[in-house]
Amino acid sequence: MFTKSAKLAISAAVFAAGLSMAATGSAYAQAAVMKACGAEWQTAKAAGTNKPTDTWTSFLADCRIRKASATAPAATAPAATAPAATNPVKPIPAVVPAPAVVPAKPPVTTATAPATTPAAPATGGRAAETSRQRACGAEWRANKATIQTQQPGITWPKYWSECNTRMKAAGK
Repeated sequence: MFTKSAKLAISAAVFAAGLSMAATGSAYAQAAVMKACGAEWQTAKAAGTNKPTDTWTSFLADCRIRKASATAPAATAPAATAPAATNPVKPIPAVVPAPAVVPAKPPVTTATAPATTPAAPATGGRAAETSRQRACGAEWRANKATIQTQQPGITWPKYWSECNTRMKAAGK
């Protein structure tokens, strides 16, 4: 449907769109904090005001906390309530829909399905093959240990092939 170059172009466009969505304002804010903290670190380092145990990582963590608390919006005072309206018209109450009636589920029964249910009734040669396969399967399950002792390394596919040939020769 699409050529390889068209698929590549579509993939590139999707990737570019994802990158543009990832570059949000928070990334720019983090970069600004990082730049400001870096400038503070260099100033403190040059002045020798850092603690001897301070590392860039610990300084940056403290600086980010200071910057976040400094830029957090102040709590605003609650808005004054509006004076009571002089209009005598009362608002219309919201209409609440009646709860939907959900019909009860029928009880779950534990009826067992037949072991094999063919999708369509087998006819002709297919019916004979199915019959042979079921007979060989019953033999295999009943005598598996004996069969594997007599023929080491035999598996179901090999046994099925031999059994099928044997039953065909017998006219079944």
